[in-house]
Amino acid sequence: MIRRPPRSTPKPSSAASDVYKRQRVKAGVLMCPSLASSDGGALAAGHGATAPALVAIGTEDTVIGEEGNAAARRYAADHGGPAALLEIVRGGHVSFTSCELYTPTYGNGIGPSKSLTTPGATYEPLPIADQHAVVNSYGLAFLNARLKPPGHALREQAGDVYGAAYLERNHFNDAEVKYTEVKCDIL
Repeated sequence: MIRRPPRSTPKPSSAASDVYKRQRVKAGVLMCPSLASSDGGALAAGHGATAPALVAIGTEDTVIGEEGNAAARRYAADHGGPAALLEIVRGGHVSFTSCELYTPTYGNGIGPSKSLTTPGATYEPLPIADQHAVVNSYGLAFLNARLKPPGHALREQAGDVYGAAYLERNHFNDAEVKYTEVKCDIL
């Protein structure tokens, strides 16, 4: 007789709902999250998560669309713990990937792309290297500020080094990047 280990959960559940039920995650960076369709929109409508969350979206994201971007903004605004919203104005769904390595004109954030905010038009995204710099720098600073204990060198670094002080101002063009600390209590 072959014995199989018991299933870890009695029924399937989404990874996102599992995270919130168990609070195993200490902080999260949600990039172009499809919160409007996750769990029937329940995550965007209200949740009990308190782990620090950085929500990153591209204003021109035609995959999650205006509804998805609005859900991501609501998620950050209604979050139960420290939260921030990072928005790349001339960014799309694949701004948060490395698809440019395969196809430099992929679209939706890499190369000429269909516009979400001006239907029927195209836009030229922020150069992908700049988009990656935005996501990487804010993501690292957010995680250092939220996960490192008070007094830790990576948390307390000043200036343009990726600690809590980095999050106090926009390090990129204000017309291209919007960073908003929605709830900035640092744990």
